[in-house]
Amino acid sequence: MYRIPASERFDFMRGRVLEELRLGRFQVSLVFDRSLVLSLECDFDHFPHTDVKHGADYALRGATLATLLGSSVTAVDRENDRSLLLAFSNGEALRVRDSNDNCESFNIVAPGRHIVV
Repeated sequence: MYRIPASERFDFMRGRVLEELRLGRFQVSLVFDRSLVLSLECDFDHFPHTDVKHGADYALRGATLATLLGSSVTAVDRENDRSLLLAFSNGEALRVRDSNDNCESFNIVAPGRHIVV
């Protein structure tokens, strides 16, 4: 639906610590310190240290993100106008993708910012 702005650097996400996961049937929210929230209603890939098989259940897939709790964001890379790759201090990574042309896929809310993709 929307795309990631080419000018967005996501510097405001670096160093933020993941404090909470919120799991719903169709949404997973990652709540970081300093009022940063990344809400997902899209395809995502989690690259944990162990091989985790992802089922069709969205909440179950989101539960695998628990290994990221307490880790901080070390890098955010805009791979293209539809994909972000977040690297974490524990060595794991999370890729979020704009996977639907008709609906919002994810949004990032932080003080003074609201990015909808």
